[in-house]
Amino acid sequence: MWKRAVVNCVSRRDKRRYVSTDRICELAASNLRFGVGATREVGIDLRDGFGARRVVVFTDPTIRKLPSMNVLEESLHESGIHYVVYDDVRVEPNDASFKDAIEFLRRAETEHYG
Repeated sequence: MWKRAVVNCVSRRDKRRYVSTDRICELAASNLRFGVGATREVGIDLRDGFGARRVVVFTDPTIRKLPSMNVLEESLHESGIHYVVYDDVRVEPNDASFKDAIEFLRRAETEHYG
């Protein structure tokens, strides 16, 4: 997220104070959880941690067919979370694929996506 910030700085060269209004890029990283059973906890995390009730899951056609996707869907269902799946994610996305995903997200009327 880009935001304008006023920063009080001290020059390393001559120790004078000055004000900077540079653009600052903030990268907020999510917690990363992995290991046996981690996928089964996704529904609980979304419900309890974010208050999610309606979500979109983005994946590709291959992952959609894997057992881990079934585990994810069960986790969401058991946590009372309504979900829709967009399974047309591409390895090399282009303008058209981004527009398609954005349109899907608009129609889905969800609160969270991931």
